[in-house]
Amino acid sequence: MEYRDTLTGGAYGIVVGGLAFVGSTAGIVLVLAVTGGNADAELLRLLERTEGTGELFDALRPTALEAVSWQVLTSHLVPPAVEITLAGQSVTSSALRPSTGLWYYTIPVVMLVAMGAVSGVLSQRTRLTRGVTTTAVAGAAITLGYLPGVVAVTLIGEFSVSPGLLIGVSVTPDMPPTIVIAGIVYPAVCGTVGGALSYLLYHAPTQAGA
Repeated sequence: MEYRDTLTGGAYGIVVGGLAFVGSTAGIVLVLAVTGGNADAELLRLLERTEGTGELFDALRPTALEAVSWQVLTSHLVPPAVEITLAGQSVTSSALRPSTGLWYYTIPVVMLVAMGAVSGVLSQRTRLTRGVTTTAVAGAAITLGYLPGVVAVTLIGEFSVSPGLLIGVSVTPDMPPTIVIAGIVYPAVCGTVGGALSYLLYHAPTQAGA
């Protein structure tokens, strides 16, 4: 029975974690679209500050998926590195950070805590967990579904183009810390908090009635 419960809990984690990633990404894209702090606009600002490259932005423009991946990674505090080279020499090396408020970084945190709570409630309703500790672990199980999404955007975020012999632009996520921080630490910690909160809220009416 415990083995089957573990598989069921893992399945909940994959589904809810996947939904958390989709919801977090959608929220980030929506907010940045409204505020105008999108990542490709930030890349344009870097190019404009580099003499002789600003007019080449159309040739250097990333795809929508690449720009979204940079936004997602930056919101998890692991912005990709951007490097602009002229005549083989690096002239600009910086982290690609959209220009927006600090609240932008709360989007994945809020989403992960909320979905960790959902996972915790599901585990309690199906009697997979019996206490606050196991329910918190059920919340952390969303890592199983969140991690593949982070791996995907990290791979999508690789960007390198050289429209001429003298200029090149590359945007490169740092894979190991990105996977650990955005793919494991974020969902594990936030999901644990959400799972624990769900237990307290789920049992609050019972405790109040007692």
